[in-house]
Amino acid sequence: KAQTTSSKKTAAPVKTSSAVSSKPVSQRVSAPASVFEEYTKQHISKLKAAVGDGSNKLVFTLLTDSHEHPVMLKTTVDNISAVNKQVPSRALIHLGDLIDGNKRKSDSVKILERSMKLLRSTGLPVLTARGNHDDNSYQPDKSFKSVISNEEWYQLTQKETDASGLAVRQDHAPNFYYDIPDLKVRLIVLANHNGGPGSPEDKFGINGKNFWGFDFPTVYWLGSVALQNVPESWQVAVFSHYPTRKELCSHGVQPINGLQVEGILQAFAQGSSYTAKGLEYSFRYEPSFSFEKQGKRSIIGFFFGHIHSDILMKPEGIDFTYISTANSFAYAHEDKSVLPPGATVPSPRKSGTVGENCWDSVVVDTSARTVKIFRYGAGYDRVFLY
Repeated sequence: KAQTTSSKKTAAPVKTSSAVSSKPVSQRVSAPASVFEEYTKQHISKLKAAVGDGSNKLVFTLLTDSHEHPVMLKTTVDNISAVNKQVPSRALIHLGDLIDGNKRKSDSVKILERSMKLLRSTGLPVLTARGNHDDNSYQPDKSFKSVISNEEWYQLTQKETDASGLAVRQDHAPNFYYDIPDLKVRLIVLANHNGGPGSPEDKFGINGKNFWGFDFPTVYWLGSVALQNVPESWQVAVFSHYPTRKELCSHGVQPINGLQVEGILQAFAQGSSYTAKGLEYSFRYEPSFSFEKQGKRSIIGFFFGHIHSDILMKPEGIDFTYISTANSFAYAHEDKSVLPPGATVPSPRKSGTVGENCWDSVVVDTSARTVKIFRYGAGYDRVFLY
């Protein structure tokens, strides 16, 4: 059984109706800046108290599933920028589904470019995980020319991040890690859709729409590169669009090769070895990964999106916590039956109010091994130990 850790209600709950507008989200009017002024001050005050003098504190900004709603993304970005000016963040991490991926490729690319421009306007390094909608496979045409390739994804979202010299990847693959040497922390970003398009019957080929999980190159890179040669006393945080197990995934779907990803991470935390048996799409190859010489290492947490709801959970027998952040645009799930047990839907999500925002300022105390998650907008503050 999974054990859910406690959460702390935010000091300034949003006091508006929970009703969702009947207008399409993309047509709704965003909240004016004045709506956020007092709320932003309160958010900054809580952050400053948590960060203190900054010693051993990693601060990063987390959002996910913006789904091409640039009007609401603009208010999110404006508020992130205002907070960052007072309490600097080390990175802005987007956990995937920047686009809906159901349009002509040229239109989806324009939306992706616009979204990335907004995120970069914060002045923060932007780390992006690739989600199931981001390869544009939710549109009818499944030919190679209609899908956003790995190379195109790299050029559109990650090339600028690599210019910092802190990101490490093989060629232009969508998996990478980002080191913060002064705090001895490695941020590992996993892609969930790494291959090329195929036929509609090809579960692996049509990535986003039909392939929910981690492909073999991602699994192998995680165990053989990203988690190897991690210096002593360093800590690791993992970011992905998907979780690793069905208990955390919408519709009760088991993410492909997710349990093998979890097994590798657990072996890394324990300083042991692990053989990834039963991998799908690996041509029956069962790679082994050893962390025995390296020894035990700390995993700050596994942060994910996709389910459009909040979860904070440490499964029994696992040495790290799973954390999901809800979708950043103002829409709340009406059908709770598709959500995993224990998931909560932030409310109210109403455009034109503070609740149209939903993102997190995360403060990691690498000495006290504490993670404090401060919600901006609809939802709650959360805290856990690692």
